[in-house]
Amino acid sequence: MRTSSVAAPRVETRSQLPAARSSTRPRELARALLGPVADAQVLVISEAPALLAAGLGRGRARITPLALGPTAAGRHPDAWRSTDLPTWHFDALLAERLLSSAGDLEALLYRLRTWVRPDAPFALVEPIAPPAWDPATAAPGATLSPGDVELIRRHLPGLRVTRLPPEQTVTSWADALRTAVEPWIPALTREVRLAVLSGRFPP
Repeated sequence: MRTSSVAAPRVETRSQLPAARSSTRPRELARALLGPVADAQVLVISEAPALLAAGLGRGRARITPLALGPTAAGRHPDAWRSTDLPTWHFDALLAERLLSSAGDLEALLYRLRTWVRPDAPFALVEPIAPPAWDPATAAPGATLSPGDVELIRRHLPGLRVTRLPPEQTVTSWADALRTAVEPWIPALTREVRLAVLSGRFPP
């Protein structure tokens, strides 16, 4: 009896799925998308920069933490204006909820491009409204609207937006199907979700 030499089709297991479709935490995904930063000067901006940068120091990265603090505690959303950092000093940028909390998003983008070297990698954890969000409806506070994302793309060409799936318990086959399909068909997505914006600063 002859046996077939055709290999069995490869089955993608759950552990092999892309990170954005698994239960990867936003900070872990951001650090992974930032890429290797050994011996690099990394600017980390967050309410808790030590948590966001966890593990980067073990790779000999030199971390400069900048804690702007939550706006709810009375900190002005554009407190970065009073921050004095050297020009083109940093080799990478890692931030969390920075752009979405800015009062003047475009001014902040210009400032980041003076702090961080051209062609340096960045990874930003941000809540963003879905592409299908009604333009006539304002996005919730401290959330990037589709218009905000387009503004960021103009300043940071090649921007990649990696949406994370909602953290929820799947209770039915309908929920399971929706959870699986929504990341691939943005028009179906209605909720504000966390995403990681990544890429490189313009050369």
